[in-house]
Order: sequence, then C-alpha cells, then structure tokens
Amino acid sequence: MPARYALVGQRLCAGCGGAGDVNHGDALVHADVARNECETVWETLRIIGDLAIKPGDDAGAEAEELELRFVGTKTERRMTDVRTAKDSPVLILGDSHDLIFRSGDLYTAGAGLPDRLAYEIGLSVDLIGAKGSGATPVRRALGRRSYRDAAYFKGKKAVAWCLSVREFAEAYEGWKVFDVAPVQ
Repeated sequence: MPARYALVGQRLCAGCGGAGDVNHGDALVHADVARNECETVWETLRIIGDLAIKPGDDAGAEAEELELRFVGTKTERRMTDVRTAKDSPVLILGDSHDLIFRSGDLYTAGAGLPDRLAYEIGLSVDLIGAKGSGATPVRRALGRRSYRDAAYFKGKKAVAWCLSVREFAEAYEGWKVFDVAPVQ
C-alpha cells in the first residue's frame, strides 16, 4: 500500500487541473492555504501485519519488510510529522488505511497516506479517519464537523476516500443514511 501513496497524490493533482507531479497542488490551493515545505527520509520497517497472523498462532507469523517514506520537518533529534489542517482543500476520509503508518499506535508515524499526500501536493490535508469501520463512523464525523462549522465545505476541492474493500460488504454498522450540512 505505501507504494500507492505517491500515485494517489499525482492522480489527485491531475484530476484537479494540476501537473500531477510532486508538490504541484497549485490547482487545489487558494490564497490563504499555507504550502508545506516537507522533507523526506526513506527507512525500512519490519512489521507483522494483521493478515499474516493465523488465529491462535501469533508466534508463527513472519515479519515483512516495508520501505517507507517518512515525511515531515527534520529537527535535531527526529522528523516531526506533517500536521493536518481542517481548512485544507483536500479531505481524506476512511478507515484505518488512512491511519496506518500515521498514528503511532499503527506501526509508526509520519509515513501514512496523509503524510505522503501532503508531500505530493505540497500542502497539509484534512483527515477524518476511524479505526475499524470507514463506512458510517467517518461520515458521521464529517456530518458533525459540517454542522459545527457551516463554512466547512467552502474551499474543499477534492475528497479522497480510502477504505478497505470489505467495507462494501461487511461494514460493522452498515451504510446508514443521515444528513450532512449543505455546502454553503
């Protein structure tokens, strides 16, 4: 999956009239959105993914090596993560696929889809992600956010919805219908 992050950024830029190259999110930017000046570092991470673990046999799983591109700002001690921004023109919605390699409790931080996308388009993204189901909980969170801030959708130009394919057939809560505040 990490290899696909760059492709998502390039396609998002191309679909919005940008060049589709690294840091060419110009078509997504409005005047009051700050550009990111990110640096990257490639590192190898060894993990045992949840699909590799056989029920009742945690010890039998083999680790796999992943080449991850960490994105952020270098400090003396480490790389600081890219911050998300609710006023970003790009919104990422989804399940743990949006949080893996992003929130430190899912293997590591700073190398997930939001981080890589921020690097590819040159600006921070907005993120609504949920561990578990990405069908109903994230849409509820989006609805709450839009009702709290009537201008929330103003300035949004692209939404990337990244979730597991099993969400279409096996979503924990199903795909419940509810209202989201209208675009202002």
